[in-house]
Amino acid sequence: RDVFSYSQLFDGSKMVMKELRFEYDHEFDDESRLESHRRDAVAMGRLTNSKHIPNIYASCANAQIVDVSPDGDLEQHVLIEGDHYKNYTSVQKLAIAVQVAEAIADVHDAGISHTDIAPKQFLLLDGRYQLSDFNRCRFLKEDDNGN
Repeated sequence: RDVFSYSQLFDGSKMVMKELRFEYDHEFDDESRLESHRRDAVAMGRLTNSKHIPNIYASCANAQIVDVSPDGDLEQHVLIEGDHYKNYTSVQKLAIAVQVAEAIADVHDAGISHTDIAPKQFLLLDGRYQLSDFNRCRFLKEDDNGN
C-alpha cells in the first residue's frame, strides 16, 4: 500500500488515500494483499465511532480514504535520534499510556486483535494518539454484517 494523495476539504480538514498500487511486486489478484487491505477497511469501519481510531470515510477493493496525520506518530515524538528518547514528565507519559490503552481496549471491545502494536501505529490526530494500520488484524467475532 502507498499513501497516494491527500486533499483539503471545504471545512479545512485533510484526508489521505491509501491504495494498493498495480506497478509493484503484486498483482491485483494477489488474494493475501487484497485480504489485508479489506481487513484494514473493515476494522476501521467497525471502529469508526471510537475517538481512539482515525476516521475512515470510504473504501473499495484497492483504496481507502482516511484522516491524515500531519503531526506524525508516537515513534517520531518519543525518539530524538537513534536510541535517544525525549524527556517527558511522568504525567505526560501517563497521559500517552492512557490513550494507548484506551485505543487497544476499543479495538478488543469491537472483537478485533490488532496484532501489530508499535509506536509508529499511533498517529497524532486532534491532539490524541489514535491507533491505525489494521492490515494484520484478526477478527475475534463477526459484526452484524458478517464481517
